[in-house]
Amino acid sequence: MIMYFADAHVGHRMYQSMTDDGITTAEKDTRVALDYLYERMQEPEIELVIFGGDLFNSSRPSAESIRWIIQWFKKVDALNKPLYLIPGNHDITATSNALVFLRSLHVSNIFLIDKSASKIAWNSWNIYFVPFMNPESSKNKYATTMASLSSVLQSLDKNADNIIVTHVQEVDSKIGAESMLFSRNGDIIDLGESTDQYKNTVVLSGHMHMPQAYQKANGIRVIYPGSTCSMDQHDCGQKKGYITFSKDGEIDFKPVFGTRLFKRYSLPTGKDPKEFFSSIRMSNNEVIFIELNDDTIVDESEIREYLQTRGCQLAKVLPKLSDDRNVSVRTAAKNPVTLLENWLKDFFKEEEKEVDWKNKVLPLGKEILLNETEFTGD
Repeated sequence: MIMYFADAHVGHRMYQSMTDDGITTAEKDTRVALDYLYERMQEPEIELVIFGGDLFNSSRPSAESIRWIIQWFKKVDALNKPLYLIPGNHDITATSNALVFLRSLHVSNIFLIDKSASKIAWNSWNIYFVPFMNPESSKNKYATTMASLSSVLQSLDKNADNIIVTHVQEVDSKIGAESMLFSRNGDIIDLGESTDQYKNTVVLSGHMHMPQAYQKANGIRVIYPGSTCSMDQHDCGQKKGYITFSKDGEIDFKPVFGTRLFKRYSLPTGKDPKEFFSSIRMSNNEVIFIELNDDTIVDESEIREYLQTRGCQLAKVLPKLSDDRNVSVRTAAKNPVTLLENWLKDFFKEEEKEVDWKNKVLPLGKEILLNETEFTGD
């Protein structure tokens, strides 16, 4: 049986506080999840472990994150079970590779595939690894990877048992945390573009943080295990975990336990927040997003202090949000910065204005986009 997981994002620091161990609660979540997975790897039925990208949250992780991961890899290596891993879009850029230190680790059972597509055999299955590769251009980080994935798809024996491991967004995937981050948005592939029928081909992908599984009209099954822990409001209410894949092609989702729970609460109109939370049962260690239903102004510091007495953390107060977590993306995503740049170029051309928009207007637009998306891009 295969264990497959993805999107650990070691080093991410969203909605955090410091622990007694000198790391943040967000960093602790990633470690708890990986240690839980290590325990599950020891189960006798697990023959092969595969990781689908975004081990780190940055292509330049901290020394402390690398130190901890090295110790984790050594534990996993001692299990004498093969672990294959590919980089994701967070792990690698045109100039850096967060996983490169693996080449100097003295391990026997851990295999990094990051240069090009590769193939192994497992029982009756052909397993193809298509890593997120160093982009040839910063303007399109996904072009090299998408070209490699298309090449593998075209070369497949459609009557064979095939597994493709990659790190992309498929057109019918439901959007979640990852696709909300504008600098992470990239090209989207349509695995149903070919009308040829695939007898038994499964794509195990990372990148989308929401666990999901569906089948294309041409028979290709698409599986996302989702991220191993929660990171923002789009993870509220989601189970985080991994999947097992049997030699007969049966897939089962398994939850990870021990990480913080991200929850969204809708504050009734006119209700005092402290009164509201005192009347409901809450789990210890919740990360709480409060959704407002009107223009009420709440005292966030007061709410934060109260929730701390309940062993919980206030993440953010949100305006009324639509539930966008169940929306399928039907058109290829474009990086908003690229869209903005193209719009400005056309606008000033049509207006025939001599304005240095690239250096004066575009940076302002980028700053606004960054502020609207809660994180710092690469």
